[in-house]
Amino acid sequence: MRKPWETDGGIGLGTSVQPVSRPDEAPEIREVLLAEKPVLPAALERPWRCWHDLEHDRVWSFDLIGAAMGKIRGVSRPTGITWSALALWCQANAVTQEDTSWLIAQVRALDAVFLRHRNEQITASIAEFLKG
Repeated sequence: MRKPWETDGGIGLGTSVQPVSRPDEAPEIREVLLAEKPVLPAALERPWRCWHDLEHDRVWSFDLIGAAMGKIRGVSRPTGITWSALALWCQANAVTQEDTSWLIAQVRALDAVFLRHRNEQITASIAEFLKG
């Protein structure tokens, strides 16, 4: 069963969080799922918030993939969060000069994991498309 914080992994303009249930539909199931949600250490809360806030500010590239007999598919690929977006987020959220480089390194690490995971999903999807 998919957790409420997991993404759908679809090909498109990004992934979106898919709620498992609405609060009025099955509150007991919602409570169980939220209880399983991983808890971040306090030190990582700010980098996570930064990455999450800027996740939708990234640029997406679009590729067309063609195969024999006219099969064509468009694929959107994410690019990394820009330095300027990170710097602006740090400024808007009053991150000290001493903490800025640490926070940016943490966000870059989170982003690298996301990009690797997303590109693996895209590669698998393209391989499946080319088979069938």
